[in-house]
Amino acid sequence: MRFLITKLIEFMIVVGIIGTISVLGLNMYQNVSGGAKSNSVKTNHNTVVQYLTLELMRCNISPTVMDGNLICKERTKDSVMEAAINAFQHLKNPFGKGDDDLDDTLITYGGTYTEDYDVGYVRLNQYENSNEIEIGSCYAIKCDSGDEDNNYAVSYINIYDEIDANNLQGQLKELTQGNLSEKIEELQKDSLTKKLLKLPKKFLNLPKQFLPE
Repeated sequence: MRFLITKLIEFMIVVGIIGTISVLGLNMYQNVSGGAKSNSVKTNHNTVVQYLTLELMRCNISPTVMDGNLICKERTKDSVMEAAINAFQHLKNPFGKGDDDLDDTLITYGGTYTEDYDVGYVRLNQYENSNEIEIGSCYAIKCDSGDEDNNYAVSYINIYDEIDANNLQGQLKELTQGNLSEKIEELQKDSLTKKLLKLPKKFLNLPKQFLPE
């Protein structure tokens, strides 16, 4: 069972990396229109959630994760947030610097996501009285419209979640809908992907079979 869980985690991480490559492409080459910026924020939010989820899963099979920035047995909400910020420090807010922020770095430690000056950022906060991290992102103005159609996304991650093998297989099935080998082949042929794989992004360590020749 441990072998199965280990292989499933490793495979999910590879699938997650493919998604991360797409995010890097969006951030570097996206159209500057408002709609593209909003879609980029949504993608950024989902990528951060996926990255944290998969890296915390790796704590079941590895003593350190997030490129060595997080020691699993000593992890806290604070240390997980800091490690995530380090991992994504090269990404920028597609809307540019907000009025209440020091710079346009995508992920921030703390901060709100319901005010219009929050647009574009991915905010990490410690969720009260729990082991969860709250991830919030405003993707369009007006961020908080006062009704059910608010323009922000919120996700929660428990840093101590135990792995359930059946649940893991279900998540893997969702991630790999369709022919994964065809997706990888398309990815290898893509000129933008080839450029991205040459960038010094430490967390893009793909196995050799996934790299373009």
